[in-house]
Amino acid sequence: MGLYERRICPHVTELALRGGWAHKLRRQLLAPVAGRVLEIGFGTGLNLQHYTDAVTELAILDPGEGMHRLARERIAASPLAIEAHRLGAESLPFPDARFDAVVCTFTLCTVADPSAVARELHRVLVPSGSLHLVEHVGSSSPRLRRWQDRLNPVQKLVACGCNLNREVEPLLEAAGFGSLALERLSEPRMPPLLRELVRGTAHKGAA
Repeated sequence: MGLYERRICPHVTELALRGGWAHKLRRQLLAPVAGRVLEIGFGTGLNLQHYTDAVTELAILDPGEGMHRLARERIAASPLAIEAHRLGAESLPFPDARFDAVVCTFTLCTVADPSAVARELHRVLVPSGSLHLVEHVGSSSPRLRRWQDRLNPVQKLVACGCNLNREVEPLLEAAGFGSLALERLSEPRMPPLLRELVRGTAHKGAA
């Protein structure tokens, strides 16, 4: 892990994703989350303030040294009992049916093996569990999608592995999520190539 990934990229990510629009999305997404919760891609901890006292346990994962360093103060100030892991999500250190809910915000765009991550999230949820997510995805505009495809190699370099053109719904369906309640949004305060978002829930049980 180089100096850029340890020292610079975490600060850039924090600045890009802490604005009022992202704050509102996080608050709405996390309001119904309760019980035993896993958050992958914890990053700098921007979700932490939005968890309610309905959360009884919180496990967090992020492999990034720089992200973890910026999150320490937020973790220390949280009233929640937090179990922290410096790991990726392709192979989770938890038994089957461990969590009532999983949270994933602006993370599936970056993981090395998104299919493996989706399968693991499905595995660790209880049968009635749900995945709560916000992700930027490939554009529905053919012109913008072509530019996303062209510029994706550059994006991955400057944004520490983040992909411009990744899709969420097929990953979740292939992993076994039986009910998707997702909506597409366009966020005008984001750059055009990162503007299209998917927000909502995916349930482990069949529709």
